Amino acid sequence: MRGRKSNAEQQAKLVVFFILIIGVLSVVDGLINWWIQLSVFVKGSLILSLSFVLYSTVTLINIRRQYRKQLEIEERKKRIIRAAEMKKIRQMRPREFEYFVADLFKALGFDAYVTKATGDGGKDIIVHKDEMTAIVECKRYKDKKISVNLIRQFHSVIIDQHSDKGYFVTTSTFTKEATRYAINKPIKLIDGEELVNYIQKIANQ
Repeated sequence: MRGRKSNAEQQAKLVVFFILIIGVLSVVDGLINWWIQLSVFVKGSLILSLSFVLYSTVTLINIRRQYRKQLEIEERKKRIIRAAEMKKIRQMRPREFEYFVADLFKALGFDAYVTKATGDGGKDIIVHKDEMTAIVECKRYKDKKISVNLIRQFHSVIIDQHSDKGYFVTTSTFTKEATRYAINKPIKLIDGEELVNYIQKIANQ
């Protein structure tokens, strides 16, 4: 009887052992499957993330290119408009140009009136704004640059007239010496390019 009982116990232990082995193998298999699925998910997420980053980068590059292209188009239009306006201004008669500049100052909020055609004493226009009085000299040149001598003479007129400021307006440009001379003096130099800028500013108001 004892022998039979011993055999039964051994068989029972073997059954329990096999059940445990099967359970452990099932758990291990589940872990392996879970790890495989996780790896696939992570790999898929990584690929998706890289694809999104690549797409975003390409999109931003295209947007930047389109923006730069649009800026180039707008800048080209501005250059064409400026050239057309400057060509028209340079075709004005000197007296006509003085009245044009006076109108420009009026549009900028100044009181302005044009002096007499001859013997103006180096001032073509007198302008007022608040308590400030300034004189304006106009030179409608095509290619000739404004020299430092003209700016010196204009500075003397500003002092003689007891003006607060002076504006020297030209359709041309100023020499480097003239530009340097005007530094730290009550003189505002307005060349052809800046003149067009004022015109466009007024037009956009």
